[in-house]
Amino acid sequence: MSQVQIVRSFIEELSKNPRKHPDRIPADKINSSALSTPIGIPKTPFPKKKFEQEEKKVRILAKTVRPPVVSASAEISTQSTVLDLKESLAPQLNTVVPSLRLLYKGKPLVNSKFLTDYFDPDVTDVSLQMFLLQNS
Repeated sequence: MSQVQIVRSFIEELSKNPRKHPDRIPADKINSSALSTPIGIPKTPFPKKKFEQEEKKVRILAKTVRPPVVSASAEISTQSTVLDLKESLAPQLNTVVPSLRLLYKGKPLVNSKFLTDYFDPDVTDVSLQMFLLQNS
């Protein structure tokens, strides 16, 4: 049986047995005490501390996976993007940003994502794997 046949049979069954739903509830069926019962809103104190975003820094050490082993390091804000990180590492490696690939725990880092998407904000040191692509 095809999907179209299943849908058609379902629609036919609905047309044979229509269900009736009331658009409105009659006033005599509404319990009047339910309408007059006050609903208490809990009072919660407003927090006195201001939540300020501290700019935290993370030290990153990136090493190549394949020989020759090359490493680069950077200290960067956790609010930065992966592209910002690559731009800070590229001059140390004498390469351009598009030829640099970074991995964290075996997963590639996407340029448009923030470092906080990958790392815990409380972490201060992170090690990354790095691939340098050949320029052609």
